[in-house]
Amino acid sequence: RPEGESLFETEIELCKQRYGEETVKVVSMKALSMKEQVELVTNSAILVSNHGGGSAISLFLPRGAAMFLYFDDYARDAEFYQSVSHFRTHYIGEDRHHVNRTMALIDFEVAT
Repeated sequence: RPEGESLFETEIELCKQRYGEETVKVVSMKALSMKEQVELVTNSAILVSNHGGGSAISLFLPRGAAMFLYFDDYARDAEFYQSVSHFRTHYIGEDRHHVNRTMALIDFEVAT
């Protein structure tokens, strides 16, 4: 993706409106050191990420957290995330354009 472009622009804006700018943090993980990434994730209730190596930081999510994982090939990472028991994973793939569904899941996780 081009620098600065997110797959979740609409969701980010809706989350900021619903939960506040101070609650919703949008970061470029590649701009952070590994230590900073781990500190950020260990203090996160919800992580939104693309599939692949960058989403492996989710292993540091606290127990009971949730991850929203955008994928273009479900089988690629599915076994890995299905084997993790300390956080829930929501897959967002071909139905990516269903913002209302994604927001309903985010609202559910925030309320949990």
